[in-house]
Amino acid sequence: MILIAKIKKLIFNKDDYFVFSAHCGKPVVITYKGDNPPKPLKTVDYKLIGEYKKTKHGKAFDVERFEKIGKVLIHKQERIYA
Repeated sequence: MILIAKIKKLIFNKDDYFVFSAHCGKPVVITYKGDNPPKPLKTVDYKLIGEYKKTKHGKAFDVERFEKIGKVLIHKQERIYA
């Protein structure tokens, strides 16, 4: 399963196990096990590949691998005068 999300903040870290809060249209909890975890960045979306798992604290998305999609550009609307 692929999930496109913004990673908001790190909730828990122990050795090489990480738990993040993220947002993909709704709040979601993300778990990652590995050496180089994704970094919580305000303007970067991540493409997360993994599966939802049931944990003792609820449902979480277990990430197998991830990649940055890019920065979200913020544009100001131009006014059109007739």
